[in-house]
Amino acid sequence: MVNPNQLNLTQLKQKLNYDDERKVKNWLEERNIPLKSDGRDKLVYEFNVDFVKQLELVDELKKQYPLKWHLIYQQMSTCEKMTNAIFVICPPTTSNKVAKQNTTIKKYIE
Repeated sequence: MVNPNQLNLTQLKQKLNYDDERKVKNWLEERNIPLKSDGRDKLVYEFNVDFVKQLELVDELKKQYPLKWHLIYQQMSTCEKMTNAIFVICPPTTSNKVAKQNTTIKKYIE
């Protein structure tokens, strides 16, 4: 049985707007998101998926707005808990030196 905080591959396929479960598995593998077995179902925690998608968004914002990304992200985020979690991993930048550091998604999920 699927926990409300978990998604099976079919649900994740819909969430990611993919048409093939193999693409979903590749997407998970590329981002190091664990897929666990529960009987016949393969499940993933929805928070892990959402968190990685938000990290990818933050990475883009950092490239476009190195000194103001955190303000933009905070305004567009609809979940305060997710925003707080993102800021733990990606503290708001306070100087040009920090803003120029290379921050890639792999740094956060490995």
